[in-house]
Amino acid sequence: MSRAFVKEPDEDEAEAAEGKVSWVSPLARAVAGARVGDSVVWRRPAGEVELTIVAIR
Repeated sequence: MSRAFVKEPDEDEAEAAEGKVSWVSPLARAVAGARVGDSVVWRRPAGEVELTIVAIR
């Protein structure tokens, strides 16, 4: 299992290489409102990916 840590900065501070994803991005929309233990589907051009929320800080 791979893990990713994602922060949601202001839109003009987004930097994917640093794990800072804009709140309007498809990834941010996929995890919005999710809780620890939830599985969500990230729909992206390369195909769908199922993600499990393991922590929220």
